[in-house]
Amino acid sequence: KTRTRMVKGVIIDGKRIDKAIEKSKTSVPVSKRNISKKQSDQIRAKKTSEKVKKNQKKLDMMKDQKKKQREQRRQRFMPDSKEGSKPKRKNSDEEEDEHAVEVFDASTGHLNRDGYYDAPETHEEITKEDEAIIERLQQKKPEQEENKSNEMTLYDLIMRKMNQNQEKVMENYDIEELEQGVASTMNKKVVQVYRGVGTVLRHYRSGKVPKAFKVIPLLSNWENVMFLTKPHMWSAQAMYEATKIFASNFNSQMAQRFYNLVLLPAVRANIDEYKKLNYHLYMAVKKAIFKPNAFFKGFLLPLAQDCSSREAAIIGSILIKVSLPVLHASAALLKMSEYDYSIGTSYFIKVLLGKNYAIPTRVVDGLVEYFYSFSEEGLEEYGQEELNQMPVLWHQSLLIFVQKYKRYLSEEQKKKLKVVMRVRFNKSITPEIRRVLFNLKTADDMQD
Repeated sequence: KTRTRMVKGVIIDGKRIDKAIEKSKTSVPVSKRNISKKQSDQIRAKKTSEKVKKNQKKLDMMKDQKKKQREQRRQRFMPDSKEGSKPKRKNSDEEEDEHAVEVFDASTGHLNRDGYYDAPETHEEITKEDEAIIERLQQKKPEQEENKSNEMTLYDLIMRKMNQNQEKVMENYDIEELEQGVASTMNKKVVQVYRGVGTVLRHYRSGKVPKAFKVIPLLSNWENVMFLTKPHMWSAQAMYEATKIFASNFNSQMAQRFYNLVLLPAVRANIDEYKKLNYHLYMAVKKAIFKPNAFFKGFLLPLAQDCSSREAAIIGSILIKVSLPVLHASAALLKMSEYDYSIGTSYFIKVLLGKNYAIPTRVVDGLVEYFYSFSEEGLEEYGQEELNQMPVLWHQSLLIFVQKYKRYLSEEQKKKLKVVMRVRFNKSITPEIRRVLFNLKTADDMQD
């Protein structure tokens, strides 16, 4: 009775009780209120929608900040560029596909339906007359060869004889006999496993590579183990996967061996057989540049000494599309300037000069001596009628060298190049070289 009376009395009192009841309702959680499931679902849906809106606002703010940062960077490094001129960035997969589409255009070649990469149209610049001139340049007089043989030391003669004997021994042996010899020094289970890996790689098209193949970079005798898989019979897709694995796991010396012994012969054989390069081998060469020191020593420099115009055009298109370290590119330029003249050296020098790198002065001096040597050799080796007959590719490389590095040439170097242009003259290119070379200040004038 007392409880009911107190409740009645409290209810009759008025406002204070109403406020207390409202507070108690708000403090009770949603699950314990006397509401239906629909109402609780609506409340939760409102809360989740509010959270989503807040997160979306944060993401929009972050995107706006990133856009502002990109515009600031663009204005710092490219003040002349207009807004909206820079293309949008894409994912890695989309970039790779876009690169593949850009590479295979009319100027740098195209990808056929059969999955092979045709050589660019630039190799058509080397005509039959130019090839005949190059052959004449590569031929040396017997007197010069005799003088070189007299200048050779005893060590050089011994090494030459040893190399000749090794070539004779290699001609007598077959690849299968060599494989059996390597297999006899290894465990039978290991031989069986990696021969099975070789059969898989021979028919490989897509998917995962065998795990035993991924372990090869960790082995001390990796060359012998890889020889059991018969790399000369790998498919193009397997060569691409192998290049990815070895380029990321090998050190520079090991990668150089792989590029020189496996990748380079496969690329040259494919171009020689089909007159074009398989797309997967093309991408394997591109992936090999991940180790630039090994790529230049094991792939590019050996190729430059005796490659055809088609090989030079295809590999040169890769160098045009890819960024290279400045020091490695300049070292390759200096090394190729010391080689005898060939299609490969001339074309690769032209490509590397066209990238407009800040090469050291030593490399500039070496290239000046490289071009100057043709004037002296022409006077000594050939008659007056053949002095001005040099391939168009050689004149183009000289023009690019003068256009890119004209400000770093001294007065003496300009005089040397002037002598070269008197001896080696081209109707359409040499006047342009003279116009560019003698209308600007030299390095000596800039120092003064």
